[in-house]
Amino acid sequence: MSDRKTLFGLRDAFLPMADNVWKNVKVLAVPYAYNVALNFAAAGAILTRTVALLQDSYFEMVMIMDNHPNPWSFLLKDGSSGREMMSDQTPNANMTGTGSLPFILPDSYIFRPTGNIVINSTNGATVGANAGTITFYGARLFIQN
Repeated sequence: MSDRKTLFGLRDAFLPMADNVWKNVKVLAVPYAYNVALNFAAAGAILTRTVALLQDSYFEMVMIMDNHPNPWSFLLKDGSSGREMMSDQTPNANMTGTGSLPFILPDSYIFRPTGNIVINSTNGATVGANAGTITFYGARLFIQN
């Protein structure tokens, strides 16, 4: 993956394909964000959402942002490969930043075209209704001929 440049200059992401897929391939990176509303009705409420990715490009996720006023937890899964991106549900503050600063992933993650991101989430046990949006920011990657 030595010739590939990422949108933010981060290290190359783990792509569930052979390393030589990106060698000598020109990639156009276009900034893009997927926004998902997660509106919990009660304490301990469980929500599962699936984000369908666009079909014409890979998606490189480089940061996660969230604007929920109260704590909640989540687990992300790459729906196209079945690979979970964390070992267990993780508190939102650990993965989404402070609300004023985003969480930049140590390594970006690349999703395949036509794939999806699955979010399994649980509202905090001591909070009531908790409405907000989680944003996956990164770039759509278009392979150039």
